[in-house]
Amino acid sequence: MGMFPCTYDRPHRFQGKASAIYSNLAHNGSTLGSKLRTCREHAAVAREFFESKMHLIAVGEQVLEEDIQTSIVCDVCETSGPTSGLFINMYPVGEEDRAYYADVCGTCAGSVVQKLHLTP
Repeated sequence: MGMFPCTYDRPHRFQGKASAIYSNLAHNGSTLGSKLRTCREHAAVAREFFESKMHLIAVGEQVLEEDIQTSIVCDVCETSGPTSGLFINMYPVGEEDRAYYADVCGTCAGSVVQKLHLTP
């Protein structure tokens, strides 16, 4: 069995199947995105965070750009002010796919960009 890099939080190598996390941050008409490959342990850590701070999107549910612009409270730190839309698609090994959405303020968006390795 091959060794793979887990790219969530502190990169390390692991054996076995990898979970995937695709993330996109939409702000002022532009998008930053990334794909992370994770070990089972870090996939569980990420899922816990996403489920505690973000909205689980039901199959067939749409999140429109108007929803992003009208929200004025950050889902992560609950700060009022302009927000950006954060979208996460998670494909955990042996589980159903999940999609999450949250509004994030500029401060939280900066930490999200770093943690999820988002690039234009």
